[in-house]
Amino acid sequence: MTPKRSLIVVATALLVLVAGVVRAEDKKYDSKYDNLDVEAILQNDAERNIYYACFMDTGPCPNEAAIFFKGHAPEAVVTSCRYCTQKQLEMFEKIVSWFVDNSPQEWNALIEKTINDARKQGLSF
Repeated sequence: MTPKRSLIVVATALLVLVAGVVRAEDKKYDSKYDNLDVEAILQNDAERNIYYACFMDTGPCPNEAAIFFKGHAPEAVVTSCRYCTQKQLEMFEKIVSWFVDNSPQEWNALIEKTINDARKQGLSF
């Protein structure tokens, strides 16, 4: 292989690598549930407890949005919400803030479970 051809092969490989990285960075979770009213859920004890039970596997999930977010929770925690949409990140911040301020023991239990779920899925920190 000539030096010029080697340079072309290396340059092409780098472009493919960079394109793959850019594509991975562009990956976001589906935004179809971004309209979930997290504030209303957090302020309603009964509704909040239903969602909490869903995420803790102690009760059924109330809707498709809860199933969606529960399914992505381990990866979102491990990656610090890297693949979250801006709205999902804002929702996550509201949830964290509410639980830390109002129910830190439940928050710690939820995070511990989510981390264990992440490990079971082979996700690493």
